Amino acid sequence: MTSKDWVSTEKQDKNSDQIDVPNLSFGNNSYTKLTFGDLYDIKNGINKSKEYFGKGNKILNYMDVNKSVKNDENSIKGLIQISDEEYERYNVQNNDLFFTRTSETSEEIGLTSAYIGNSEKCIFSGFILRARPIKEFINSLYFAYYLRSPKMRNEIIKLSSITTRALISGKNLSTLNVKIPDIKEQEKVANFLSFVDKKIKLMEKKYEKVIQFKKSILEKIFKKELNFKNNEWITIKLKDIGQFYRGHSYNSSNVTQRGLLVLRSNNIKNNKISLSEQLQFVNKDCKEELKLKKGDIVICMSNGSRNLVGKTGQYMGNYDGNLTVGAFCSIFRPKLGLSKFLFQTESYKKQLYLILAGTNINNLKNSDLENFSFEIPIGSDEIDNICSFLDYIDSNIYSLEKKIEKIKEFKKYLLQQMFV
Repeated sequence: MTSKDWVSTEKQDKNSDQIDVPNLSFGNNSYTKLTFGDLYDIKNGINKSKEYFGKGNKILNYMDVNKSVKNDENSIKGLIQISDEEYERYNVQNNDLFFTRTSETSEEIGLTSAYIGNSEKCIFSGFILRARPIKEFINSLYFAYYLRSPKMRNEIIKLSSITTRALISGKNLSTLNVKIPDIKEQEKVANFLSFVDKKIKLMEKKYEKVIQFKKSILEKIFKKELNFKNNEWITIKLKDIGQFYRGHSYNSSNVTQRGLLVLRSNNIKNNKISLSEQLQFVNKDCKEELKLKKGDIVICMSNGSRNLVGKTGQYMGNYDGNLTVGAFCSIFRPKLGLSKFLFQTESYKKQLYLILAGTNINNLKNSDLENFSFEIPIGSDEIDNICSFLDYIDSNIYSLEKKIEKIKEFKKYLLQQMFV
């Protein structure tokens, strides 16, 4: 069957059920319904003991597939020693499609990535599946996007099984029903979505450069390598420039659909408070002093992951009702505008490390943070200059975040509208 045959078959088959077409397309409204097994041959990857890894030939790994819809010879960093026989069995070729095979959660299985690159000596891991086209009219980059669309993700997850880990098998994937256009439409869709991804990556690189620039500026300022006017500095402790309050206690019976908004560690993102998702409300009131005020700094004080303990975000007053923080967080109510930047310095991270390194419990007390010490300039003019400069950098960071968020929403919309 060629792509031409398949399109004409769809048009001529008057007895077949009506096949939906996407809301957005490049003009081709002819789609065919098949199973994935009609189009691809699926194979498990290689499993070898750890002494074979770290040198040799390239290996496409789980995270390569999980994190990117497309891979090539430059994106693959893993190395493994293999025999010629193993290469013949597990090789990676241009236009191969890969799936994550197993994960702790069903949300991370069956994620797709196409290999679009040169034919280097590369194989694929046992934690992923290789799907190799058995038809000529297949663009695997199109399928990588198609199978990451919300509707198809749901269908793939339905085919998974969960015991101690979530798992998707090649046998089950072969039964997946797919609806696809001719090769020209596949190529146009894949190229367009790839163009959108390139724009996202370029903006993310620019964002990362600004983040690194800010880190560099922060260090130069607080190491007194960059001054504006005043060269006189003093040593202060956090308790000298603000007040700490431990968060609001409640239990599961207090959780409701509406009520007092309680922020948790997941709401602290990029040194700010995020109200976009995973909000929790309770019907138990908090003390007046625990109601967040504009400019308050929220601190994660306890978490199962040590890396998250101590992360901070400033509340910008962007919520109409009352809100507070949970008992695993604290509030720092600053008297000085410079305070929020002290929590972003390497000095803060080092002092945090020294506190947590001495215990097996990922938990901070207010008294721990109260005694964190910093050097700050004397005089409001110098402090104002520093804050203005760092706020200006933050405004650029915020602007880039919004642009990235907007184009990602656009891509999400495309994935919903360009596939059936």
